[in-house]
Amino acid sequence: MRLVLVLAQGVSPLRPEDAVFEGMLEGWTRQQRGGRRLQPKTIGDRLRAVERFSEFTNAYPRQWAASDLDDRMTHLIGVVRRAESTIRSYRGRSGCSATT
Repeated sequence: MRLVLVLAQGVSPLRPEDAVFEGMLEGWTRQQRGGRRLQPKTIGDRLRAVERFSEFTNAYPRQWAASDLDDRMTHLIGVVRRAESTIRSYRGRSGCSATT
């Protein structure tokens, strides 16, 4: 379970972009659990994939582009040496599939 940041009225987070991203991930996690009825392991795998993608791009979701996903997949094949079948499974869990 993820922790949710709750601030008192009039208090702003020091890093609002991080707070928005964490809130987005929490909402997405709840939707995966409640709306799609996915198992915790599946949700956790997808969540980690989105977090790894964000770390790779060093950007927030609103800044992601289709080319970022291509760069990530190229890195995984060329540098990390993942199999192409593994890459196909990552594409669906990346959180960026809507931009491609």
